[in-house]
Amino acid sequence: MKKLLLGLLVFQLFNFSTNAQIEKGSIFVGGRVNYAHNNNDSESRIINPSVVTANNVQSNQFTFNPQLGYTLNNNLVIGTYLGINSYKATSDRIQLSDGSTTGFEYLNKNNSLIIGVFARKYIAFSESFSAFAEINAGTGKINELQSSEDTNGTQEEIEQNFNKFESNFNIGLSFFPKKWMAIELSSNLLYFSHQGENKETENQKSEVNANGFNIGLNASAINVGVSFFLNNK
Repeated sequence: MKKLLLGLLVFQLFNFSTNAQIEKGSIFVGGRVNYAHNNNDSESRIINPSVVTANNVQSNQFTFNPQLGYTLNNNLVIGTYLGINSYKATSDRIQLSDGSTTGFEYLNKNNSLIIGVFARKYIAFSESFSAFAEINAGTGKINELQSSEDTNGTQEEIEQNFNKFESNFNIGLSFFPKKWMAIELSSNLLYFSHQGENKETENQKSEVNANGFNIGLNASAINVGVSFFLNNK
């Protein structure tokens, strides 16, 4: 039994080696994209049943990550990437109380651009499929705009700019219809971010720092991507 298991292990290792998809010296050109839309309607009554608050919140988020890299050795790629993210959320709140109506409209926009480096390792388990793990780190800028308006026409607007550092650990699956092309599904397993802002005016100095850390697969954050391996004949 032990000899059989050892033989299967050796065969599997040999199989990984013979099915390696990406050759040393290949140029990696790829990218992944994700789009998410959410729509949430709610209604609440607090203590007094004549007071009703209705909310409608809609959000759209688009993420695009182009990548360019070089294959150091079979199945190991290093390179650089861009992280382009756009988020927009709108919220309408209507409050009814004894026949009177008060309405509010809220807008939250967030755009960011990150530049960073990555390293990706592929593990082939057939001629057409490979798993991969990727770690990356980058830094960039965030622009955030928040605005509101009520039924009386009163408006408020706040715009902020932040510096951001982020690091991700992604896992994924690649399908190779051709040796030089891969269609990929991936998800973020680990994520760390740091946002910082320093403001100084004539009468005021402020510093804002925020850290975020997430772990675990998120089915709603699965990215679709396409990669090309130039010179991989």
